[in-house]
Amino acid sequence: MEASCRTVPANDMLKALYLQLIGGAQAWMNHLAATHKCTIAELHTHITWKEFEQLWFTRFMVCNVVKATMNEVYACSQGNMPTRDWTTKWQKIVTTPGFDLTFPNQRSEFFSRSCAGLRSALGNEYDYTTFQGILDRANLVIQTDDKAANERQSQPHYGAKQAYQRPAHNNAVISEETDDHHAAAASSGDGGIVAALPPKRPKRVRTNKATQETAATGAGQSWTAYKITKEVYDLRQKYGYCLWCNGVTHVTAQCPEKGKARVPRPANSGN
Repeated sequence: MEASCRTVPANDMLKALYLQLIGGAQAWMNHLAATHKCTIAELHTHITWKEFEQLWFTRFMVCNVVKATMNEVYACSQGNMPTRDWTTKWQKIVTTPGFDLTFPNQRSEFFSRSCAGLRSALGNEYDYTTFQGILDRANLVIQTDDKAANERQSQPHYGAKQAYQRPAHNNAVISEETDDHHAAAASSGDGGIVAALPPKRPKRVRTNKATQETAATGAGQSWTAYKITKEVYDLRQKYGYCLWCNGVTHVTAQCPEKGKARVPRPANSGN
């Protein structure tokens, strides 16, 4: 957007930018013009393009290196970073253009966020008058003090909080030989109680579906040979009827229909 604005004359750059903006950015330029009591077309006579850029970067945080550096200062800690990398990081921080943190604050933040070994090797922080002096001393420490150069610092107040982990439980393997063993409490070698086990539940006995059906239908009983129910069998036995055909002219053993397949009588039969 800025590149396209620079293709127009300098006096028209703000107007060209305004025409390309939408929403909040355009409203901000309207407010800026109202603050200077002028229109957008006259805004270039009240502020230069350079001044406008500074206001723009401040308002919309576009490439605001200084604020990003300040955020990094207050969020960083040496932690597991080697001292050589730590001092290089701070050298970049303090040399950031426009970085206006005063030296006492720089010194205080550096010492408070460094590991204990490096702080001890550097000595009293108030003995240093420039940050370059701190870096020079730190470089010397790196070459002569291996512990301070490679020490790791654990800082839980800067580190991420670890997720809760459920404690592991040791499940005892219980023998199922007797119910008495299951109900008893397991004891450790030193006499302490390990676990009191609940009473053992009775085992479920699986039954065969075919067995259940056989019991329900009476399979294997005497009346099943005649393909009749128990009630019919009892009635024919009581009144002396043939168990095969329910006839009264002969006994069951002499029934002519013994063992024959039965044919159902026609529905319109007169008999």
